[in-house]
Amino acid sequence: MMVVCPPTRCANALAVHFDPDPFAVFAERELDACALHVPGVCFNPLCSRVFAPAREWQQYCSAACRQIGDREMRRVGHKAAPALLAWQMGRYAKGGPQADLSRAGRRYYSALAADWLRDRRAKQGGTA
Repeated sequence: MMVVCPPTRCANALAVHFDPDPFAVFAERELDACALHVPGVCFNPLCSRVFAPAREWQQYCSAACRQIGDREMRRVGHKAAPALLAWQMGRYAKGGPQADLSRAGRRYYSALAADWLRDRRAKQGGTA
């Protein structure tokens, strides 16, 4: 429930932000059964070094690799977000420009995800 207060009382209040749970929280049970990465192998595809994790959730062997991973996720996320938004906005549209935009968003996101996975596999030296 959203509480609306008079402007004089809310003038210096914090702004409301959309803060979704991270995927690791949302899909914790599923990730436990099928992890996105191999524990003890750096998640940075250019590194993929075997290391002894200090925490069970540790994905990267070093702070430098984590920064590289953060940049990659941010770069891809910034490209994926508008497509995901367009896809969902027109998801139930019966036709017209909004339905066309929704389909374009879905096609773009699907192509982006496939290309990203192919790129990560190629960087790891696997088959593209």
